[in-house]
Amino acid sequence: RLAAYRGGYTPAERRAVERKFFGGELDGVVATCALELGVDVGDLDATVHLGYPGSRAALLQQAGRAGRDPCRPSLAVVVLFDSPLDQYLARSGASLINGPVEACALSVSNEKVLRDQLLCAAAEAPLCLESDRSLFVGQRDGVVADAEAGAAFDDAVAGLERCEALKRVSGGTLAARADRAKHSRDVPLRVVDPVNIEVKLNGVVIDTIPYARAFYELYEGAVYLHQARPHLVTKFDLQTNEALVTRMTRCDYHTSSRNHTDVDPVRVLESRGPLKTGVVHVSSKVWGYRKVCKRTFKVLESKTFSLPPLEFETRGTWIDVPAAAVADIEAKKWDVKGGIHALNHALALVAPLFVVCDANDVATEHVYPVQKRPRPHRLVLYDARPGGVGVADQLFRRFPAVLAQARTLIYGCPCGLVAGCPACVHDRRCSGHNVVLDRAAANVIVGALLEDAAAAAKQPTAGP
Repeated sequence: RLAAYRGGYTPAERRAVERKFFGGELDGVVATCALELGVDVGDLDATVHLGYPGSRAALLQQAGRAGRDPCRPSLAVVVLFDSPLDQYLARSGASLINGPVEACALSVSNEKVLRDQLLCAAAEAPLCLESDRSLFVGQRDGVVADAEAGAAFDDAVAGLERCEALKRVSGGTLAARADRAKHSRDVPLRVVDPVNIEVKLNGVVIDTIPYARAFYELYEGAVYLHQARPHLVTKFDLQTNEALVTRMTRCDYHTSSRNHTDVDPVRVLESRGPLKTGVVHVSSKVWGYRKVCKRTFKVLESKTFSLPPLEFETRGTWIDVPAAAVADIEAKKWDVKGGIHALNHALALVAPLFVVCDANDVATEHVYPVQKRPRPHRLVLYDARPGGVGVADQLFRRFPAVLAQARTLIYGCPCGLVAGCPACVHDRRCSGHNVVLDRAAANVIVGALLEDAAAAAKQPTAGP
């Protein structure tokens, strides 16, 4: 009497699960955050949270699905996993409920997001370009003008006018076209990617997956789960934006994509000493997969294939590793790449402690054991959504604190292993399978950077 629930399921399937759940036919639902918002759940008795959701705000939102009847007690159980962030919270004894809510991330320079939001706003009241534009162009933190946001606003408005979604009315204001009055119903709350891949079983759509995510989950040969049942992907067609699957009667392995991602700065928007934030170019290549035994985790088979690269521009924050730290690590015959990789992991893992975001909203570069592509000695965090959602910008403003928290995560773990463990620097998202990691080298780097960051914090913010 259990069912699965996620946003990618068809509306008919989601409504059917909701109807059975509210009607008492189901005892429980295993759900993603899709059940957090927009679903009227009034009679739940308990919530079980499998892993820390990434922020105190998200945890309170999820726990609030139960206990709405003041006459009935409710229960919220948080099961902390072996992930670094969960284990840090378990070791530190930090309160999961009490305390300040993390800062919100908001990017007003993402044109795709702006287009949808401006159209929704114009449907409620006509836009006045002179006064409304000032809300998007001006001072960031009262210090530096954000020209990127102004350009994004102008481009978004121009694009909406070209397609006649916005029309000029009396007084020079812009109003939404009559047939766009309900545009807000078509705007997803969590997805920036405008293209979805349809998953089809016997010609019937059973799920939709965002375009970028599909490259990692719906390649030919992948095992795809729907309602806990395994399906084999037999065709992944980028021309028709669909993936065809067949149901598997038995499956004793899971699949894991093999990929790499390069992140390169394009334009600096702000800097504080060696620390910079701005526009970065992300290029990801999925080039194969592994079959992994469910019982023993042994790699049963590896295969390669060719998919086009995923490329987009987004916002990032980066800092070069001091040359003195590199020299120190090399003198001790430690692994420079492993130290950078471990610290990149730690920074990405603690990011949700400083800004409200999903773990998949922030990403970093990873290192392979046999990697031959030359990469600079650089730490980088970037918004995983095209155009950016504001996470990297918020981390830039809190970077010394993020660095300090990353160091606590690395050396607060009692494992004592050079390459760390799942409770400190291992990241389940690592495309390099957490092989090239060096905690000692990471400690040298973070120590040097904290000294530089402390000095840079005393200096005024500079422009590009």
